[in-house]
Amino acid sequence: MLCSLKCSLLFSLHFVFILAAGHDEQSGRLLSLSKEQGYFSQSGSGPSIVHPVRISADGEFVSHSLSHHFKGRVRRELRLLSPEGQVYYKLSYNGRTVIFNLTRNNHLLSTEYILERRNGSSNRTEHGLSEGNSCHLLGTVEAPDVKGTAAISTCNGLKGFFSLPEGHFFIEPAQKLPSEPAGTPEPHVVYPRLVEENQRRKRSLESKQTPSSCGVQDAPSDSLQVEKEREEWEREHWRGEAQVQSRWQRSVSRERWVETMVVADSKLIEYHGSDNVESYIFTIMNMVAGIFHDASIGNAIHVILVRLILLQGEEKGLKIAHHADTTLSSFCAWQKNLNPQSDTHPAHHDLAVLITRKDICAGMNQPCETLGLSHLSGMCQPHRSCNINEDSGLPVAFTVAHEMGHR
Repeated sequence: MLCSLKCSLLFSLHFVFILAAGHDEQSGRLLSLSKEQGYFSQSGSGPSIVHPVRISADGEFVSHSLSHHFKGRVRRELRLLSPEGQVYYKLSYNGRTVIFNLTRNNHLLSTEYILERRNGSSNRTEHGLSEGNSCHLLGTVEAPDVKGTAAISTCNGLKGFFSLPEGHFFIEPAQKLPSEPAGTPEPHVVYPRLVEENQRRKRSLESKQTPSSCGVQDAPSDSLQVEKEREEWEREHWRGEAQVQSRWQRSVSRERWVETMVVADSKLIEYHGSDNVESYIFTIMNMVAGIFHDASIGNAIHVILVRLILLQGEEKGLKIAHHADTTLSSFCAWQKNLNPQSDTHPAHHDLAVLITRKDICAGMNQPCETLGLSHLSGMCQPHRSCNINEDSGLPVAFTVAHEMGHR
C-alpha cells in the first residue's frame, strides 16, 4: 500500500551499552539498571534517574502509580471521529519540567490482528484482538517554551521515547528495589539518543554492500561529516519532492498505511520471556509509529501490525545466521511464501520485519556491529519488502524505522 509513498528519510540510532548502576540524586541511593538501559560515551554522559508522576489535565498531582490501560475497544471506522481521552504525566529532567499528553494509539493493531506461535510442525494461531494495545500511546511532550512528540507504553511504568528540539530521549523503568513499598515514586531512567561528534553510532553501508541492500552499522566518529552531508541532501531532496507532489497528495489522501508483519525469533523470545515478548514488540512498533508521525515526513504514515509470528523453534526454510545478507535473503523468501496475495486478506502485509537477538554482520558470518539490513526500494516488490534487525532494546525502534525508510 506504499508504492506511491515518497519517503526517503533515514533515521540514525543510538546504540546502548552496559552500565551497572545509576545514581538517584534525590536520595543518594544506587538503583539497578538493566543492561539495555545504560550507555557509555566519550563525553562521559550517563542516564538520569527521574521519578514521573501522573497528573490531571490541569497539572494537579494524581498518583505515583504510572501504569495505565485505556478501557474498551474502538471500532476502526469510528477512530478518527471519536478519539479517546488523554492521560498526563510529569517529570523533572535536566532541571526543567517535562509533561506528557498521551492517548491510545488506535492504529497500532489491525482489527483482525493475528498472533501466531510456530514451533516446527506445531503451529498455533490466535485470531482476534484483545486489549493488547490499550496501553501503547502516542502524543506530545512539552517543556518550557518547546514542544515535541512522544511514543510511550504505559503497560508497566513508562517505556518509549520522546523528542524535543535538541534530540530524542528514551525512557523506561529502572529496577525498583524489592524493599520499596507500594505507592512510592517509581524510578525511571532517561537517556538521550546520541548524535554529537564522537557519539554518532550509525552509518549507511550502501557503499560497501551490493546496490540492492542497505544496512545500519556502528560507525567511527570521522564519518560525521559524511553523515551530515548525506542527511542535508536527503532533507533538500525530500523538501523539493514534497513541493512537487503536495497538490497530488492533498487530492488523494493525507494518510498512508503500512500493514506490517513482525517476526520474533527464538533468541528474542528467550531473552524477553514468552509472556512478555508480545508486549515488547507492541512497545517497539508503537515507537516506530511515533517516529513516522514526525511532522517532517509530511503525510501521516500509520504503521499497523497485522500479524506477529513468534518462532519458538527452528523454522523450515528460514536461516537466521550471523551473516546478515544470508539471513535477509532467507527471510525475504520465507515471508513471501507466508504473505497472502490478496490485498484484502486480513493477514496480507506490505512489509515484513524480523527482530532477532542474533548478532548479525553484513558480509561476514561472524558477530560485528551491523544492526539492520534491508533492500533498497523494495516496498512494492513482495520478495524484497522485508528487513532484518538486531534487537538492542528500545533503540531497535530506530533501526526498524531506518530500514523501513529505504522503502
